[in-house]
Amino acid sequence: MTSRIESANIQPCNHEAHRVEVHEWKSVAEFVSASVKPDGLHVIGTGAGTHLDILTSGNPYHAKGKPTLVIFNGAVSKRDERIPPFLSGRGIAHDTGWPFVAIADPSINISKDTSIAWYSGNSQVNVQQEIFRLLRPLSRAQNNLWLVGGSAGGFAALLFGHMLGNAASVFVWNAQTDIIEYSAGYVKNYLKYSFPEMAGRVNSGDWKKYARGEFRRHNFVHSIQDTFLPNQRPRKLLYIQNHNDWHVISHCVPYLKTFEYQRQGDGLYVQDENHVIWFPEIGNGHPAPQKDAIIQILKLASASDLSIVDSVEIMEATAVFPSDQRSPMTRPRDLRHWGKRITDRIRFDRSGEIISVVIRDLPKRYGGLNVEFLSYVEGKRIDRQPYNTGSFEYSVPTPENETVSVEIKVQDGFGNLLKFETMEFVPHTQHKLEDGA
Repeated sequence: MTSRIESANIQPCNHEAHRVEVHEWKSVAEFVSASVKPDGLHVIGTGAGTHLDILTSGNPYHAKGKPTLVIFNGAVSKRDERIPPFLSGRGIAHDTGWPFVAIADPSINISKDTSIAWYSGNSQVNVQQEIFRLLRPLSRAQNNLWLVGGSAGGFAALLFGHMLGNAASVFVWNAQTDIIEYSAGYVKNYLKYSFPEMAGRVNSGDWKKYARGEFRRHNFVHSIQDTFLPNQRPRKLLYIQNHNDWHVISHCVPYLKTFEYQRQGDGLYVQDENHVIWFPEIGNGHPAPQKDAIIQILKLASASDLSIVDSVEIMEATAVFPSDQRSPMTRPRDLRHWGKRITDRIRFDRSGEIISVVIRDLPKRYGGLNVEFLSYVEGKRIDRQPYNTGSFEYSVPTPENETVSVEIKVQDGFGNLLKFETMEFVPHTQHKLEDGA
């Protein structure tokens, strides 16, 4: 199998669809060295028949007096029905009136089956390196540069924010912080199409080991927390993580621990007043904030007379997110230090084939408390009700004439196991035989 992506397989972009002036550049070096960079869509060569698409408005490399935005995409919805380049943020830039740069991820062009690529790169080009070369002169020209993105775009904004350090600030929501720990199907699709040599390995049991090796070989960063030290950080950071998104445990908590954020209140963790992780109630699961909320957050976070902690306090007071969902006591936290004071309040009840987890004297989801149920027959798992369903009740599957063993696990919002119990469910027919013996 070839180890290169043939340029003929890379999907052409529909640059005219954006209805702006199109400018072509041979390389990132040619683009950044140009004294004039007119607004419009810039098609920038990166070698081997590939290119990087960026959209600019408001003369971002030269404008003064306003914050400047760099906006990264998350996953592309309905990917197979759409033609690249995929660019986000024009509505936000229009409503703020700020200069902006929107960057499309070129690896998504490789296949209609690839909807997410984290701005990392492929076997043809190190996209991270090219974008860093693009952003470094912009960060030097602007003293209030904000890198913005959610989910996969959040990974990119965090990455380049840590790379640029004090020259840029970052606002992200529900970000991934380690590509390999995202949903396996999406990661494998990206690997398969971006690195053809991985195609035969993505379905192996140790595919993550091969993926890490491939990232190292191409000098790509796949994990923020495994790459940077706590003092290698953006000038300002506001990292918003929805309170009950599975990203809390898989992505946000590892980042929070590595960069030594400390709890300062319900759902509020800080390095200092300008580096903040906040766990509000945006919605259920993995939702992006509404555009109006994003604009309000950016205006507060970028204000020179407010710290990020000040901004969050204002957002809490003005209910930037739906106030009917607000529940600060249930925001995720580490409850291990409570020990028996927590576990003694947790009781497992059973009624027939229904298991209920009862929590006394505390809100049901206090500190992000959550429950997982796992059912086994003769050591083989037959059912699972995962933590992120939010349910504290479980209906046990009952295969005929089989004894079912159910594991019940209670964890806090940071993924720490607090209480564990196993219950056995013997089939009714077995009870009848024993009674008649």
